[in-house]
Amino acid sequence: MDDDPAGASAEVDQALAAFSSSGYFTQHFWGFNGRVLADLYRGDGEGALARVRAEWPLIRASGLTRIQMARVMVTHLKSCVQVFDVRATRPSLEREAAQLEAEQVPWALGFAALVRAAAAARFGDTAGALEQLELGARHLESVGALTHAWSARRWSSVLMGPSGRALEDAADQWFKARGVKQPARFAAAFCPGPWTA
Repeated sequence: MDDDPAGASAEVDQALAAFSSSGYFTQHFWGFNGRVLADLYRGDGEGALARVRAEWPLIRASGLTRIQMARVMVTHLKSCVQVFDVRATRPSLEREAAQLEAEQVPWALGFAALVRAAAAARFGDTAGALEQLELGARHLESVGALTHAWSARRWSSVLMGPSGRALEDAADQWFKARGVKQPARFAAAFCPGPWTA
């Protein structure tokens, strides 16, 4: 929120330095989540992708993916960063979204829609991206995940071009009212993708 991704990463490093290094625990998972968000905030999609690839085997081996909340969160992060993989295809990104949909809970359905939106935008389907961003925003809003919902709406406004300016202003005002200094970067961490008009 304070436009300090390096500070966020340093806090994660400091917290985990005092924690056990034998095994992989919930604390490590939350640290991983924080580091990926910092990567995405900086606009380092490739760094986030590399981090997810390195951490994924540890997460799977830990058994945390047996817990639905952790499974949805890590699948969402893993799916989001795949859009930055130059080898990714639209069908491969759709499969990532389908894993989230299989969870059959509203917030996972919302995340799935955001992944589908990023895939659509990546491959030039602006109308499909807009449809999925709005669908994701509605799902996430229904469960109180307003940061993700407003991030989706902010990127909808960018894809809409000049006609989306009022929505972009509303999204930025929502973020700034909560202390976010750089709404575009913050929204990029919570709803990553190739968002260009």
